Amino acid sequence: METPKPVAADDSRFAPRYTIDSRCGSGTFTFTHEGFTRFKSAFTQAVQHQQTEFKFGGCVWVIGFARYVVEYLDGKFSGQRVVH
Repeated sequence: METPKPVAADDSRFAPRYTIDSRCGSGTFTFTHEGFTRFKSAFTQAVQHQQTEFKFGGCVWVIGFARYVVEYLDGKFSGQRVVH
């Protein structure tokens, strides 16, 4: 009998995913940590350029809602509790 091989810590099949109601396309948008990092970067650039919205993942995101998403997912991915 073969000994099972350990799964790599960075195996994306087991990475946490969080789904947000985006009101775009299918109505939901699922984030992995990597996707969230890209989203947060796009959000930060939009804020720095004083935009009211930005495009990410084929959806147009309003800055106010995106700010909430960033705060919420920051807490989820960091393991900290977020209360709204």
